[in-house]
Amino acid sequence: MNTATTVALNGLPTTFTPGQTYSLNFTVANSTNSLAGFNIQVTGGTLTAGSGSKVNGAKTQITHTTPMSAVSGVSTFNFSWTAPASTTAVTFNAGKCCEWK
Repeated sequence: MNTATTVALNGLPTTFTPGQTYSLNFTVANSTNSLAGFNIQVTGGTLTAGSGSKVNGAKTQITHTTPMSAVSGVSTFNFSWTAPASTTAVTFNAGKCCEWK
């Protein structure tokens, strides 16, 4: 990974309300890259794909369908997460993929 690359998962609450849906986005920032990709896996709740992404059958993993163009060095992937029906610890494992120059 290029050390100038930063990633962020935005929109997660500090604590969640069971069953509530949250609008999230994942950003990949690097001023020298024109495209980026991503992958996120969650241990609770379900994910819903936004434009340029898809979820697996269990709706617990989301990834890009095509590389996302960067605007001012930032590629942004929008999606939503519906919290599990009961309060439990949830982990998001996220990563960026495939820097294109």
